[in-house]
Amino acid sequence: MYEDHTMLRRAATECISNLVVQEEVTKHFTGENDRIKLVVLLCGEED
Repeated sequence: MYEDHTMLRRAATECISNLVVQEEVTKHFTGENDRIKLVVLLCGEED
């Protein structure tokens, strides 16, 4: 998700959105960090 390449960033964001249904992954993103903010920002980006 941190790549400059658009297609890689899209694929990484899609992968995370598929994995977030797993409790362990959800805990990783909802902890004391800014990860969830980055995911939300990437999901709202224009193509």
